[in-house]
Amino acid sequence: MSTVTEAKGKRTKARTSRGMTGTSRTAALKLRATEDFDTDPKVAIYRTVRGRKATASAVLGFRDVYRMDPIERILVVQHGIEAENFTNVAQSMRLSKERVAAILGMGASTLDRKIQTKKLLTTDQSERLVATAKLIGQVQTMVEESGDPKGFDAAQWFATWLDKPLSALGGHKPAEIMNTAEGRELVSKLLSTAQSGAYV
Repeated sequence: MSTVTEAKGKRTKARTSRGMTGTSRTAALKLRATEDFDTDPKVAIYRTVRGRKATASAVLGFRDVYRMDPIERILVVQHGIEAENFTNVAQSMRLSKERVAAILGMGASTLDRKIQTKKLLTTDQSERLVATAKLIGQVQTMVEESGDPKGFDAAQWFATWLDKPLSALGGHKPAEIMNTAEGRELVSKLLSTAQSGAYV
């Protein structure tokens, strides 16, 4: 009996370590500042997934957010992420909180209050921030697939690229469309186009 119980325990632990998806689980993301973790790119995400009997934690980078199962990202957004994550993403992009808030169409004063009171972002705010992390992860993945990513700062590159006028947008900057879900989807497509070598 003890052998069977031990075997079941090992299988449960293995599934918990590998499986981070499923509509019956709740995911909580927490992003930390760059100086605390040796990850590439510059932000780590703490994700805790609670099943019926087990809890597992994993440290994820931007590219891991990009590679997350869509259902899992949805669960994370629905749950809400801590407001302090906004500050850490802004720091990773080397931009002020006010500038990032303006790009994403979020109220800076509201964010500051939530950061000070350590509250969760709303579903809409969480979606905008997670989507931004996903886009940075897309950039990191593109570089890894195309060549040597050593020394490349995906978050900082993305922040700079957002302020460049693109012919594909009629001379507008990607930053000008990041405040809508469709705009963020278009930004993702433009990044993919750039990877293929097409003129943007």
